[in-house]
Amino acid sequence: QPASLITIGLGFLGQIKTLPLSIGEGGVNEGKRATIQALSIKITETRGLEWGASFDQMFEFPERTPEDFMGVAVPLLTTEERQPLLAEWTVEAQMFIQQANPLPATLLGIIPEISVGDD
Repeated sequence: QPASLITIGLGFLGQIKTLPLSIGEGGVNEGKRATIQALSIKITETRGLEWGASFDQMFEFPERTPEDFMGVAVPLLTTEERQPLLAEWTVEAQMFIQQANPLPATLLGIIPEISVGDD
């Protein structure tokens, strides 16, 4: 089959699972249950990113409204976005981020808003 542009590669799911949170000097939340109430993510030149309280409960990064860029490709985003989460109370208090599409994703920062409970 004649062609002028061919792209070959393996599909994969890029996933990030953060380390358990340790807050403050001496890890004031060590051994205590915590929940991540919201998560802010800083990205540059990115599309198609998802994040959440688990890989089963993901939110898509908002890319545009139906009125934006009608008839043109969705541009890459450089921004910071905040998303409230429905996270469980756990000792680990971890965040989950994934890129399921063959699109660029550059993550600059992950900023959690957490509440620490009892042990």
